[in-house]
Amino acid sequence: MRSSRTKLVVALMLLTMVSVSRGEVRISDQVTLDGNVRYRYELNDKSFNPDAGAYDYASLRSFLGVNIVPSEGLLVRFKFGEARYLGTTASNSASTALVELHEGYVDFNSSYILPMNIRIGRFENWYGSKRLMGTGGWNVYGPRTYDGIRFRWAQGGTRVDLFHFTTVERSAAVAPSSGASFDEQDRRLMGVAVKTGPFQPLLMVDWDSAFDHGQDNADLIVTPAVNYMGKLSQFKVTVDAAYQFGNKGGKDLSSHLLVGKVKYGIDKSILSGISAGVDYTSGNGATTPATEDHAFYAPYMSRHLYRGFMDYFKDVNNGLLDANGSLYLKPGKGATVSVDLHHFRYVEPAVTASGEYSGLGNEIDTRLVMKLMPKLSLDAAYCLFMPSEDYQASSGTTTFLYLALTAKF
Repeated sequence: MRSSRTKLVVALMLLTMVSVSRGEVRISDQVTLDGNVRYRYELNDKSFNPDAGAYDYASLRSFLGVNIVPSEGLLVRFKFGEARYLGTTASNSASTALVELHEGYVDFNSSYILPMNIRIGRFENWYGSKRLMGTGGWNVYGPRTYDGIRFRWAQGGTRVDLFHFTTVERSAAVAPSSGASFDEQDRRLMGVAVKTGPFQPLLMVDWDSAFDHGQDNADLIVTPAVNYMGKLSQFKVTVDAAYQFGNKGGKDLSSHLLVGKVKYGIDKSILSGISAGVDYTSGNGATTPATEDHAFYAPYMSRHLYRGFMDYFKDVNNGLLDANGSLYLKPGKGATVSVDLHHFRYVEPAVTASGEYSGLGNEIDTRLVMKLMPKLSLDAAYCLFMPSEDYQASSGTTTFLYLALTAKF
């Protein structure tokens, strides 16, 4: 493991220098403001190259939301965001500075056909445990947003959503005189989501009709899934199951996912809980026909919530098994500590010149979340990954550390 003690000390010094004032802003009965500012320091030593060394950087993410209620049942929301890596003022460089409309939508209740809520524009949207469709929040640019429309009908304990989003707009400038369809090149995400009690069925259709990859058929990924989140006595159970079919890159797609977690809560103890879980996705092996694809694709999941904080494994061609367990501690009021252990393996062995292997390595993530004062919180983690010799023969243990302060109003 490479030495990073000096940079860790610097990070702690930076945190002690930060002070944040808070407030809740109400402009009038119809207009309110909300927002947050997040400062994050990262010390990254995740490279498997032993000569690469660690590097550190800091980022700043700021959001300001404006909520306008012109009349009962009508909401207009704008949320502006600015994100940048810090350390560019000497050269007056813009760095990664990006000011954008993170959210902008109209939300209203309609009763013309059915009593429902309609939201149209750009907004955050997620379902279930965010394993298939989520927003995330780790990214320096902020949570994922979706552009489109959502119809929501709710009655009693049942809720039904119909959604249609354009995730990649490729033909907005196509002139009608060209005779080409306006949507022939777009990538779209559409489907239906239901919530009834602890069950949340979801049907997602990810359709990319562009033909610019030299393939005969457009990408069409259909994912029926179900999420369960329930509690029995001291046990909290979360399950996600999904099947995927269609066409991906000109190949026939058929894959599946199974994610499960059982957490046992402990009252009146510094040890507040323990959990065990598994995250499994199918994959392609040496005998998989060239015309087939059995990898599972989840481009809209909330990264960093699953498969470890170091984010080594996403959509894995060989499939992935993540067997994990966690300890949860409450060392004091407003503070929680979690220790996560992940064991990663390929579902379908990787073939090399020296043979086959499946073991990838183990990851340990230790995280502290603490409320420093009202509306101000600290989130810090130290992570280690110990790769198997077959997976990364020349690498030792890699590390990753982050310290984040978030102020909200």
